[in-house]
Order: sequence, then C-alpha cells, then structure tokens
Amino acid sequence: MSLDIKQNDLVTFIKPYREIVQAGESHVIDKIIKIDNEVKGIYIKLDYTWIYMSAEMFDEHCKVLARKKGNDKFCDKVKESLNSKTEYDFINPSHYKLGTMETFDMMVLIWGKEKAIAHCEMTAFKYRMRAGKKPDQSIERDMEKAKWYDNKALELKIQLDNEQNS
Repeated sequence: MSLDIKQNDLVTFIKPYREIVQAGESHVIDKIIKIDNEVKGIYIKLDYTWIYMSAEMFDEHCKVLARKKGNDKFCDKVKESLNSKTEYDFINPSHYKLGTMETFDMMVLIWGKEKAIAHCEMTAFKYRMRAGKKPDQSIERDMEKAKWYDNKALELKIQLDNEQNS
C-alpha cells in the first residue's frame, strides 16, 4: 500500500482503534515497516507503549496531522496542544455515566453496598491477575484500575460501618 507517511509524523485517529486509542487522539509514528519500498506496517508511539498497525488498518484509522521538519518541535507542540484538549480518563471514563449519575452508583442503589464491595474486590483481583497480559495494555493502567476498585471497596466498607454504628 502506498502511504505518504514518514517516521515522526504526527497522526490523529479518525476513529477508535481497539480499546487502546480514542478518535481524536494524536500520536507519533515511531517506525515504518517496508517491504520492496511498500509500507506494510506502522509502529505508533503512545504515552505508555507502542501499537503496531498494518498499512490497511492505519489508512482506515489515521490521518497525518503534522510533519516534523528536521529538528523542529512542531509535531510535539501540536501533539501537546491536542492532548491537553482530548485527555482521556482510562480509570473513570465518561461512558460510565448516564446523565449525571455514575453507573457504579446505580449498581450500589440496585444491588446494595455489600454486593458492590464484593464486586470491587473481585474486579481489583481480576485487574491484578491480568496485568500486562492484555494486548497493548500497560501493567500500570491495570494496577491503577485495581487500586481504584480497592479504594472504592474501602470507601463502601466505611460507609456501611458508619450506617451500622449510627
């Protein structure tokens, strides 16, 4: 496939790629794999890892946003400016809200604090057990998610204790 791309080009994702990159995110091309001068694959540098895409997947998901010229920092500045506007919260993303209420808060209302505590403890365990094993997912992100669930379980236990002691 003939793509007009170069190493260090800044690309923006025009649609999400797996569960890793959201539409609107921008990242830098780290390496281009060519066979007989034809692009076959692209490594894109994320903040926490790299992803590999075939040329076809790249063409479907990405477009070149800026091209680095020599040693200038233009792409870095564009990327920094874009990322400051499109920061994605992997621990508490907006798609877990329905209107003004968090999905987790609804779970507590429906099933109660005891079951929500058990859910949190099991989910934290799940994230620790799979840390580093899910493709293109950093260990740090899984550990942050596990910590979030541990903290939520503790918070609910304290609330439950306070309710029972009052």
